[in-house]
Amino acid sequence: MNEMKGRIGTMMVALVTIALLGGCADIAQKVRQETGIPVTGPLAKIMVFNGELLPGQVGKARGEAMLPTINVGGSIVLTAMGRDQKDNDIGIGPTWSPTNPGVVEITPTIGPTVTIKALKKGSTDILIEFSGIKRKFETIYVE
Repeated sequence: MNEMKGRIGTMMVALVTIALLGGCADIAQKVRQETGIPVTGPLAKIMVFNGELLPGQVGKARGEAMLPTINVGGSIVLTAMGRDQKDNDIGIGPTWSPTNPGVVEITPTIGPTVTIKALKKGSTDILIEFSGIKRKFETIYVE
C-alpha cells in the first residue's frame, strides 16, 4: 500500500513538472508572437534608443540615443531594450528615474517607452533599472 502511494506521488510530481514546463514554453512562444522579440538568455545590459520602437523594429536598432539639449516645455521619447551576452534583443519594462527630478518629468516611470518632458533649466542623468541591471544614461541638459 505504501509502495503504491509512493508511485502515485512520484507520478503526480512528474505530471505537475511536465505541465509547468509546457506552460513556460507556451508563455515564451506567446511573448515571441506578440512582440516580435525573441526570448533569449539572461539580461546582460540595457540599451536606450530615440523614439518608440515597435515590435519587429528592435532588431534593426543598434545605435544608442544621443540626447540633444531640450528646451523648457519640450520633450523627447526614449525606448529601452535589453540585450543578452550574445547581443540578442530582450524586451524589458524598466523603471526610469531622473537624478534631478525638478528638471525633467518622466512618464510613465515604468515601461519600455517613456516621454521625458523638460520642466526647468538645469541638467539631470537618467537612471534605468530592470531585473537587477542598472544603467546611468546620458546627462540631459534643459535650456
